[in-house]
Amino acid sequence: MTRDISDALAQVRESIDWLKTVSSTLRAEADELRKELDKRREQDADQRRRGEQGPEWKILQQRIDLNQTTYIDIMTGLDQSREAKRVREYISQGLPKVKAAFDRAVLEDEDGSYAELQTALDTAAGE
Repeated sequence: MTRDISDALAQVRESIDWLKTVSSTLRAEADELRKELDKRREQDADQRRRGEQGPEWKILQQRIDLNQTTYIDIMTGLDQSREAKRVREYISQGLPKVKAAFDRAVLEDEDGSYAELQTALDTAAGE
């Protein structure tokens, strides 16, 4: 019986070590993804500051930099400024084109990855 307990404890220790390794790996990957996302956000903000994403975004980015609005406020409609409304209009007009391009990619999908994504999106949308 003592041997059974010792074996069980050894297995538990081994499982804990494995979980620690997996957790550490996941934490490192999440940190890397955060860094990449932060870099991309800063690149987008720089483009908006230079007016490369249109005059509305240039004004909105100035307001973001002054803490007068946020990206989330712009996207969710809390920011009711003319520029924010116009940006939301651009986005809503472009979404059907993105959807059509995505649908074409699903039809031309060879490895099934787009089909899996489409199923996930349909499920999330309640379709």
